[in-house]
Amino acid sequence: MTSTTFDIHDELARDLGDPARPLLLAVRVGEIEVRFLGVTDVVVARLASSVELEDAAWDAYRTFLETFGRDVLGIQPETFASELRAIKVARGMVNDLEATDDDWKEVVYRYKQIWRAHGFESLLDDPAAQLQVIFAVAAEAGVAPDVQVMNLSSGAS
Repeated sequence: MTSTTFDIHDELARDLGDPARPLLLAVRVGEIEVRFLGVTDVVVARLASSVELEDAAWDAYRTFLETFGRDVLGIQPETFASELRAIKVARGMVNDLEATDDDWKEVVYRYKQIWRAHGFESLLDDPAAQLQVIFAVAAEAGVAPDVQVMNLSSGAS
């Protein structure tokens, strides 16, 4: 890990992937921004039980899987968009505001299947490895990553 992640850990006494005290990060590298890095199956279950709206936790997971998959791993955006469209059509939704907790869970399930189909299964439940991938992208681009701690209820904290 880099000194940035150690600084965050020391300051907050929270770890990536820790369901007891979830640490969620927003990481920007140039034009790439990934929000909610640190969310996993275990973390989303914890967040869903501790926030007023369960769908916010599942939507955060969806957002992370889509943006990291698209912008960092290079999975085509249409791959994610077509899965979301299919769920909306099957459930008669016009917009995202109509999505239920179960709808977001299904989207997350399908997005994880996309990651698996593209050979990224090992990254799904490993936020530290995800962060290392982003740091590698930053190093390759010659830019320093901007890392912020996120709060699910209010964005960056």
